[in-house]
Amino acid sequence: MTERQWRTIDAIRKINGCGEGKPWGEHCTMYPSKGGTPVVTYIHSGDHLLPDEVPPVIVKFFKQYAGEVTIGRASTEKLNHWI
Repeated sequence: MTERQWRTIDAIRKINGCGEGKPWGEHCTMYPSKGGTPVVTYIHSGDHLLPDEVPPVIVKFFKQYAGEVTIGRASTEKLNHWI
């Protein structure tokens, strides 16, 4: 991953109030959030194609957190401030 990609993940984690990451399956890290806006990353060594394993991970996330996730929008300006 590039430095910019790591900065983007860090910015989103900060905006969402996430803590330290914990393993959440193969290639995944879960960053819990006290505010109900957790972040999950799926880091792999491939290119920009979506690995076949990713859709089940997305389903797992929404099944686990659908009742807890707070839907919100960060403005582009706010996100750009952290990147």
